[in-house]
Amino acid sequence: GGIYGRFDGGLLSLQPRENTTLSFAAGSPVDRSRDEPFADDRWFYAASVEFQDVYKGLDVSLYALEQRVESFIDRRAVGIEAQYLDDRRSLYASVDYDFYFDRLNRALISGSYIFEDGSSFSARADYVHSPTLSLRDALQGQTVDTIGQLRNTFSEGQIRELAIDRVTRSSSLNVTYSRPLNDVWQATLDGTIFHTSGNPASGGVPAVESPGTEFFASAQLVGVGVIRPNDILSATLRYANTYSSDLFLLDAYARFPINEKWRIRPRIKIGHRDLKRIDGSEIFVIPSITANYELTKRKSFEIELGGRWSSRDTDLTKEQNQEFYIFAGYRYEF
Repeated sequence: GGIYGRFDGGLLSLQPRENTTLSFAAGSPVDRSRDEPFADDRWFYAASVEFQDVYKGLDVSLYALEQRVESFIDRRAVGIEAQYLDDRRSLYASVDYDFYFDRLNRALISGSYIFEDGSSFSARADYVHSPTLSLRDALQGQTVDTIGQLRNTFSEGQIRELAIDRVTRSSSLNVTYSRPLNDVWQATLDGTIFHTSGNPASGGVPAVESPGTEFFASAQLVGVGVIRPNDILSATLRYANTYSSDLFLLDAYARFPINEKWRIRPRIKIGHRDLKRIDGSEIFVIPSITANYELTKRKSFEIELGGRWSSRDTDLTKEQNQEFYIFAGYRYEF
């Protein structure tokens, strides 16, 4: 219903008709559960209406919300959420528009489809402000603690522009395809494109450079019961094209039950990184092995041995590093 995060307050829901629900909420937004309500003179009120089974399997809800900080508008938004679900398909979409800032705050669409052969395809696209666009964002980097104090230096319009400048905008697209090859093996392909904006200099706060567009891809093969019942073998190839480097990584993992009490989990990561911010490259190997002993259904003992070997070669330095570690722990599940 347009309420992001925690709040102290109340929620009232009414059902005037079988497929229609009206909801009203009011209270104080809080960043942490231990925060006192209304401590920062923040409060909001919101209303929403949800329509179930508008079409078979389709639910739609509309909402409106106003949030205030001190005597100023902090956020004023309307939005729509829709969800469709049947035996093979799922689809979710939401849009949140802020009329006070006169811009789109966030938009999201995601869906999945299961084919007759058991394979599946899913996709997700989103556009978000981080943190959620609000007037309080203007306080970032300032020497004052309240909007009222900031108002002594800037006009309300300038404060609104400061809030927009301090918020990062990001957009992403992710697609995943998974297919069972047989009763033992399953293959998964995954790709993500991610773009993050920078932040301009304003109000005495320096600019933050945009990392630009980043790309991630992976191909994974997982087998269950390959050698013996309940074992797991997994091999994943990953590629990441980011602001600072190009990374190629092989990640191989296995879990073997020795008997009813003991399980071992060997793992190795082998990677190559081409550095972009400085001319150079890095090769690294990260092996580990973990043994788990089940004392009872809720209690277990675990020990892990591992290390990291790396070699980095740049225009400035050449270095090799070796690290080793041992970890032992007792686990109790409540």
